Amino acid sequence: MALASWLRGVRIPKGDTKPGKVQHFGANFDGTIFLESCTLRPYGRIRGRLVVETRFMLKFTGIHVQLEGDLYLNFASKTGRNVYRKRVCILENTICHKNGDQISPIRHDVVPPVPEGRDLTIVILPERSPDASENFLFTLPIPGDTLPAPFKSPYGSLTYKVVAYMRSIYGRYVQIAEKSLDFPGYHNLSQNVDGMKPLKIKRGLLDASANIVAILILESGAYLPEEAVPFTMIVRNPGMIPLSITVFIAQKITYNVDGTLLATCTRIDMMELFEGNPEADTLWKGNLTVPKKLPPSYSIHPSYEVKYAIQFKVVVENHGTIKGTAPLYIGTTKEPIEHLEAEAATACSLSVPQNPFGERRGSTSSVRSENSFRPHKKASLPSYSQVNSPVRCSIESLPPPPPPYDEEADIEGEEDHLSIPVPSTSSIEDE
Repeated sequence: MALASWLRGVRIPKGDTKPGKVQHFGANFDGTIFLESCTLRPYGRIRGRLVVETRFMLKFTGIHVQLEGDLYLNFASKTGRNVYRKRVCILENTICHKNGDQISPIRHDVVPPVPEGRDLTIVILPERSPDASENFLFTLPIPGDTLPAPFKSPYGSLTYKVVAYMRSIYGRYVQIAEKSLDFPGYHNLSQNVDGMKPLKIKRGLLDASANIVAILILESGAYLPEEAVPFTMIVRNPGMIPLSITVFIAQKITYNVDGTLLATCTRIDMMELFEGNPEADTLWKGNLTVPKKLPPSYSIHPSYEVKYAIQFKVVVENHGTIKGTAPLYIGTTKEPIEHLEAEAATACSLSVPQNPFGERRGSTSSVRSENSFRPHKKASLPSYSQVNSPVRCSIESLPPPPPPYDEEADIEGEEDHLSIPVPSTSSIEDE
């Protein structure tokens, strides 16, 4: 069966002259990645092919395809006149170099690299065909690691993509093609034992004339988008002092650029329970709702965190305010890992041949020459689209990042933002 009947792809247009190709291979050529599916699926496999088209003889010493998760963070210069970007590798166990190169743990050597010291070169000969090409099939097994959802904001961006690199005769890897992936993030709540437990938060007012205690009870601290978050609120007010009670879900996203913290705090859903003169002991039950497309919780990589909390605020007339916070975990699934693995295995029914060259088209051929060039330095992973160092951009082209987050700032009067203090532990605790 022809692979073209089920593969979809995106290609680099002919005539592309991005830095790296001509300099390292002596000729320009096209690289295209075709995928069976453009959706990243934990415990599944990304299957596809890399097509290399050239009108000139092309010599190289290896090709590999890998999954990458690129996090770019925007930050201002000390003078505030320029905006810079920093690249961070979000996938666990990725080897990141200072110049921005990365070696992903999820990779496939479709053409194994020629060993150091061997005078061996792989050649693609276009011969008489004007559109000669080689097809390289690949498979990338995807683990079940917790990963954040892609995003794009004034503070940065996160994308997942499949990237192909070709190794030159000098032992240098150069990016030749890439394909972006659809991915909602992944956080399996069945693996979050602490989050699934019931929660009880008790806070009191330190005022001798107003002995008031507020208690928030949750059935669980882990939820999926569109799920209701049921809660019970108990207020003990022996003096029946007038007060108001508000309960809400808050989100805090933190960006860490070399120790400089930026944060955005947003109120997700809110319920005003009461305002007036309550009885001595009063109990309320209510439900908050997790929005449909809310990104999952993530706090693994120090450069980027997404945290949630359910908070209450009891404002006591002429006596002060009682605040309480309980951590929430928003996930993408609650299914057992065994079920997800079986489901992914069923979806990955395509069998990929072991021949690294896959199908051939036209009069293209591949040969190995024992009298070609010898690599003279250790391979690395440069990319023509990489950020070798913080890139200076026009301040008009990138919106400025927010000011440094002040944990002590009182911004509770704002309707759309809420301060969530972050302690040294992984959960959001009360102030």
